[in-house]
Amino acid sequence: MVRVDCHEQPLSRQFGARREEREQMIESLTETTSSLDGGISQLFVDCCEEGIVYPEDVRREINKREAQPDRVFGIRQTKTIERLLHSEDRRRLHSGKALRETVRMSPFRPSVGPCLFPFLVLESKSGKGKDAFTDIENQTAFAIREILKLQEELQSAAEEAADVRWNAAPLVWFLAHRGESWRLMASYPEQGSKGKSYVSTEIYIVKYR
Repeated sequence: MVRVDCHEQPLSRQFGARREEREQMIESLTETTSSLDGGISQLFVDCCEEGIVYPEDVRREINKREAQPDRVFGIRQTKTIERLLHSEDRRRLHSGKALRETVRMSPFRPSVGPCLFPFLVLESKSGKGKDAFTDIENQTAFAIREILKLQEELQSAAEEAADVRWNAAPLVWFLAHRGESWRLMASYPEQGSKGKSYVSTEIYIVKYR
């Protein structure tokens, strides 16, 4: 884990009120992502405060139907992606069906536009509020788990179709912001003696003061 302390004007003073602060911070990140050269920005799309739908067991456990992270980044449905999704699923049990019929591509409600296989979640809170970083993590935990499960399903489908084992594993980046501090976390599935769990590891901290 890396920690960086920055002696600069506090972000809370720069952005003002809570909602304005959060919106400006999110827009800043979005503009930075969109300014990438070489057409890279055309590969990604973001969803703002859209609902990630929970499965029935999670709904019963936390009495909530969905989560709405401030911003989620995923893959844009380009013509190439569209063509791949219309190709045939080579798995034995799904023979004759297109991939878009058999592979879950998005955790969002059906009404949300294409934001496929998300990989980055952004949540921001004002430093003036009572929310601690642990509250931010708890708020997004089930949403991140659903994204990781979606990536696991894609990995399993790809391995079965090609009869190979991936050298990579599902991964979701989580960027949390509160007041004058940023924290970057990596979330991934982990197999332990008691079964599978989904964990987040804090790898980078930036604090303005």
